[in-house]
Amino acid sequence: MFAVVAIAMVHIGQAAPIPVLNQPYPDALSYVREAVQISEGEGFKTDFDERLDIKSTIKESKGLFSSRYPPGFPIFLAPFALINGERGVQWGSKAVSVILPLLLALLALEIYGPLAAILTSIFVILSPFASESASLVFSDLFGAVITLLAIGALLMARRFPQGNYLTKYSFVLFGVFCGFGLLSRTSLVILLLAAGLVFIREKALKFIIIGALPFLILLGSYQWIEFGSPLRSGYSEFVVGVDEFAPKWATKSEIFGERAFIYSDRLNGGAVRWTCPCDEFGPMGKAPNIVFYPLVLAGMYWIFSPPVLGVVGLFYLIKRRSVIENRFAICVIFLNLVMSIFYFYQGARLVAPAGYLLLLFGSVGLAKLLTRLKFLFMGWLSKSERLRNARRPSTSMQS
Repeated sequence: MFAVVAIAMVHIGQAAPIPVLNQPYPDALSYVREAVQISEGEGFKTDFDERLDIKSTIKESKGLFSSRYPPGFPIFLAPFALINGERGVQWGSKAVSVILPLLLALLALEIYGPLAAILTSIFVILSPFASESASLVFSDLFGAVITLLAIGALLMARRFPQGNYLTKYSFVLFGVFCGFGLLSRTSLVILLLAAGLVFIREKALKFIIIGALPFLILLGSYQWIEFGSPLRSGYSEFVVGVDEFAPKWATKSEIFGERAFIYSDRLNGGAVRWTCPCDEFGPMGKAPNIVFYPLVLAGMYWIFSPPVLGVVGLFYLIKRRSVIENRFAICVIFLNLVMSIFYFYQGARLVAPAGYLLLLFGSVGLAKLLTRLKFLFMGWLSKSERLRNARRPSTSMQS
């Protein structure tokens, strides 16, 4: 099992880093410069104005500026910047991608067994998102990893007797991941919302709040100081005059987005040609959000997982929804999908948390199915052998 996981990690680690100035702007440059500023003791600032285009930024930006992005991901990258500046930041971002197959395999091993773990690594190798993320300094995969760590904390909590102090610590750790998720990506508020839905009537909720609260205080204080309100994010300074969330974005065709310029579809749109007529960039970006995101999660755009694996994962989760981590995963997938559908910008990476949850549980569901088919096949072989032996005349009768 671990040999396959190691192959997946090496496969991702081989991705060549793209120079920061050639990566999508301003995301990558912002994360890199923020991490460097933190490592140099300058606080959470950028040394360029994100409102300017990249050419103007290089020529005109002077001083320090507030960022549109929350500080969690740059805080994680800052130690790498301390070691080797901007190149160190790229190492840190790649490390997140490299650790993904190991994390998925360990979770699948805990949920079901080695076969599910092997399948997760195979699907990570075959799908482009992790390898392409290893070349970039983007927080989308980082958000998915935090989501998977939250699932791991719930699995840990379920291993211990109810009321055990280790169970309580596991729920605190779960709260830490949910809180740090929001500190890292505003869209990961879905982790806190999902936790609230699942644990609203449970005693564990107070331990989750204990884990999450320091990060909420930190983020609220930062936004209050920088933008005048604990609920006002950096995007309020940069997305002006646009309804970020509105019903109209769900059904609008050819919505503003990144299409296949950042993350590619392994099938090159082969499964969704019916959304055309298309230009030279293919079908991605031609379908409205309400069609696009379910197709991404189902694997019809092969970005996170192969076709239909997401459907297998969702079926597995719904069938076993009485299990606590499954209920949490269902809520996260639903909230991630709904939030993305009504958002003004289209990009497959926005549903990375849901995509990797479905890859994990789809692999588990497929492993269970393959195991069942194996036992059915072995039973059929055994029954056939018994029938052949029964029809064969005995040695004593022949004599």
